[in-house]
This record gives sequence, C-alpha cells and structure tokens, in this order.
Amino acid sequence: MVMRKNNIVNINVEKETINSQLVANEIGERHTETIRKIRTLVGYIETDAKLRSSDYFIQSSYKGGNGQQRPCYLLTRLGCEMYVNKLSGKKGTLFTAFYVKKFHEMDEELRLQNQDSYMIEDPVKRAEKWIAEQNERKQLEADNKKLKPKAKYYDHQLSLDDGIKTSVIAQNYSMSAVKFNRLLHSLGVQYKVGKNWLLYKKYQNHGYIIQREFNYTEDKIATTMLWTPKGKQFIYNLLKENGIVTDNEKVSDNLQGVLD
Repeated sequence: MVMRKNNIVNINVEKETINSQLVANEIGERHTETIRKIRTLVGYIETDAKLRSSDYFIQSSYKGGNGQQRPCYLLTRLGCEMYVNKLSGKKGTLFTAFYVKKFHEMDEELRLQNQDSYMIEDPVKRAEKWIAEQNERKQLEADNKKLKPKAKYYDHQLSLDDGIKTSVIAQNYSMSAVKFNRLLHSLGVQYKVGKNWLLYKKYQNHGYIIQREFNYTEDKIATTMLWTPKGKQFIYNLLKENGIVTDNEKVSDNLQGVLD
C-alpha cells in the first residue's frame, strides 16, 4: 500500500483510491456533506444485486485532530466517475481534471514499482529505484543467510503438500519470486497484507491456491500460499493473454522463426 503523509491519496490494498476528505476539499464542500452524498449513492447501488458498492466506494476511517477515529470513504475510479455525475459546470470539470490526474499519477507510481531501474528514463527515479533494488537485494541476502540452516526443514515441510511455490513458477519466466509476485499484483490477481500475498475475491474459491502452515523451525510456525496445478494453469493462461510466455515457449518460437 502506498500512503501519502496526509493519508488522503493512497493505493489501497485492493484498489487505487482517493479519500473523500480530498474530494470534499477539491469541490469546496464540508466533508460531512460529501459523506452524506456517498452514503446515498451506496444505498442506491445496494438495491441492485448485480452491483457491489465496494467497487465504487470503500468504507474507511481516519484519525481526527483529537485522535478519535472518524468515518470516510475511499473512492475508486468508478466512484469518482459516479460522484462527478452529480456535479455540474466548472466544479464538475475541475474535479474531473483533478481525479484523472491523481489516478494517472498512481498508475505511474505502480508502473515504476513494477519496473526494473534500468528501464526508467527519469534519472532521479531510476536512481531511487536502483537504491530500493539494492536494499531489497541486501535484505534478501540477509534473510537467506538467516534461514539457510532452516531451509532443509522448511522444504521438507512444503514437500508434504501438493502445492507449488511461487518461486518455482517464477523460474519458468526467468523472474525472481519478488518480481513475479509484483507482476501478479499488477494484473489484479493478488494483494499483500503484511508479508503474505492473498488472492482478490474474484479469484478466491476456485481451487487456485492452498494455504499451508509449516514449521520453519521446530518450534515456530508460519503460513505460506502455494499454487495448485489448477492455479499454475490459471497463471499460465493469464500471462499468455498478456503476452508473457515461459522461457521454453520463447525458445520454441525462436526456433520456429529460424525454420520459417
């Protein structure tokens, strides 16, 4: 999740959103009035069984000046489009320009997060991403060093289940598990909570994954997400639809090109 310091614009765990506080500020109305209007819209949406209000408006909260939690909403792109339909004239035009720009910025931020540093043109952003990559590499090396004595026990635990680790699937595409997980996130398959990746609702209950508890030491338990064969096939089909194929297929296509 990417959060601004004022906790107003963020990339939510599941969706890119704009906080209703900022909406109220941009259109010059009291936040309580914005909340009231959104609740009215949510009520309308929920009368249709085919629609989900969370696709438009997500209930949330923020800390007020006195430290108490106060209600707010996170507006998705669809929510902003719906809300702007209730505005007119200059106010509607300016708010449209505002949220389009904000979502574009968030899209760009996500794109940069999933892009290797050498592919970034802006020298400052390229340097920032390179530093982040180096820090991530050092952290991975430290984690691997720490977990190395536990690896044999860890692998034994995982081998007891019919599950496939993300790192194993990622190898078929010459990617690290970190980069592959980010790719699946950018394609809307999964999101991260703490250190764990979880599937979005639309992909749950399809038999794509199994959650397994394992002992990474004899007295400590952790949870990991493993892919089933059905899940592996789902990933393969999804990536192929997006023009991403396995290394074996790349080789096959190159050979075919030579033969042709």
